[in-house]
Amino acid sequence: MSKDLPLCECLFVFLLLALIAFLCLLSITHDSSDIYPCSFQIEVQGAVLRSGNYRFSESSTLADLCELVGLEDNANLKSIKNKIIDHSQKELFIPIKEKKVVYLKGAVKKVGPCILPQESRIKDLKEMGLLSKEASNHWAKRKRLLKNQEEVIVPSTNKK
Repeated sequence: MSKDLPLCECLFVFLLLALIAFLCLLSITHDSSDIYPCSFQIEVQGAVLRSGNYRFSESSTLADLCELVGLEDNANLKSIKNKIIDHSQKELFIPIKEKKVVYLKGAVKKVGPCILPQESRIKDLKEMGLLSKEASNHWAKRKRLLKNQEEVIVPSTNKK
């Protein structure tokens, strides 16, 4: 003897399956920018336990970042003045105690963050072999002390 399901139960099962299919489709086509419209991505490196690319909201603080990436014992947060993460930055380097980080651009061998001894000066960049052959020799002789988290744009000689 066969029993047929009542119409209301069949309709309920059909609607339940349709809802599950809709939710599956929604999760496949989901874009995280819909949920976090004011977010940005930043690469975190340096004295951290878990370096890599992270997504933050514009109101994220340095404390939020530190909790996410974990800090090594030798991390130096005193040198980072901005307590709110700058969303225009593409990378953030957490410095090591007794060291400083400068961001090199221009006539250098490698563009990006560079860890230097605390008392480093512009002239030391050439001695450390960080400048390219096109770097201005006159500029590279300067004795100014480099600041932690400073962006250093090395001019070239522009020989033609």
